[in-house]
Amino acid sequence: MTTPQEKSQAAFDRFHELGGSGVWESDMVVISLEGTSISDDDLALFEDFNFVQILTLNDTQITDAGLSHLEQLTQLESLSLVNTQATEAGISKLKVVLPTVTIETEPTSEDTVNPFTGKPFGE
Repeated sequence: MTTPQEKSQAAFDRFHELGGSGVWESDMVVISLEGTSISDDDLALFEDFNFVQILTLNDTQITDAGLSHLEQLTQLESLSLVNTQATEAGISKLKVVLPTVTIETEPTSEDTVNPFTGKPFGE
């Protein structure tokens, strides 16, 4: 029998196999699948990895169907969907289910300060 921890580890490993990256620490869970070939069906992995706080899906082919797999991410704080196939209707539906999540759909301004470096993203 597979434990929840083993299922989470398998999902995290699959994110990396898809070309993504992430941080999985006790106080922070960040996943970036930006520019990967992740599919809507692959997002079902979040059923076993539902404690992610920051998720980036920019430059992917994710659609509204894929967004439905994110509805159980109750700890999600930030979701980036720049240059995806998700529609305003699908994003609005997700906002109803996860009203506290900040959802980005436009590219970050070059003047925005990177919280990790303290410098504007454009530098």
